[in-house]
Amino acid sequence: MKNSCFLLFFLSLIFSNSALASNQKLCDALYEYLRATTSNNSLRVKLINDWSSFSKQCKSYESSVAGVFCKSLMSHTSTEFMKLNLISVLECANADIAFKNLTIEEMSGSLTIYKIPKINENIEMTITFSFGYVDVNDFVEISTRYEEFD
Repeated sequence: MKNSCFLLFFLSLIFSNSALASNQKLCDALYEYLRATTSNNSLRVKLINDWSSFSKQCKSYESSVAGVFCKSLMSHTSTEFMKLNLISVLECANADIAFKNLTIEEMSGSLTIYKIPKINENIEMTITFSFGYVDVNDFVEISTRYEEFD
């Protein structure tokens, strides 16, 4: 009994540490993506899940910086659960939104986040998303904009 409890604890520790490491890699990639935003350069990526083929793709809209971020999104996000991907990006941006004690089956919308830690205060990030709808592929689209504040 002790051995099986220890084994379960050890396995959960391994998986939680790898999830944290993966999320940190995603956050680091997001910060680099945001820092590449300048006054004359907005960026946009779109991560799309397709449940019918258990696949995902990322569109970088022909931007090399966005292409690098897309590679990180492909490596460090869920293929199955777009809601988890949205939550991970929001956590990286230190956005104050919690889905902890509720279940959301379907949701779409857009959020704009200002004053992201470790990022120039003139950079804002808009996240447009949709998940849970039967007839539409789930997605998270992350766009950036530089706006000089007085």
